[in-house]
Amino acid sequence: MRLRSSSGARAGAPRLGPVDRAYLASSRALSGLLSLIGVAMLISTLARGGGPLALGVVLGALFAVLGAARLYMARGARAGGSG
Repeated sequence: MRLRSSSGARAGAPRLGPVDRAYLASSRALSGLLSLIGVAMLISTLARGGGPLALGVVLGALFAVLGAARLYMARGARAGGSG
């Protein structure tokens, strides 16, 4: 069985099935949502007068960084998975 590459993909990259595409799309969407929730927590906490070590600031920064890191790692993900 030969793997076909799509026209927009890198040379030698396998073509993704619908389930794999849905998984990657949902993973990216949820990662972006996680980042947005973190930024919203930061803005809300700072607008209400929270200091730099307030729980909302710390958790908001963690959410934003973790969501961005997941987006960064998911950007190179392909079927077969490591990366």
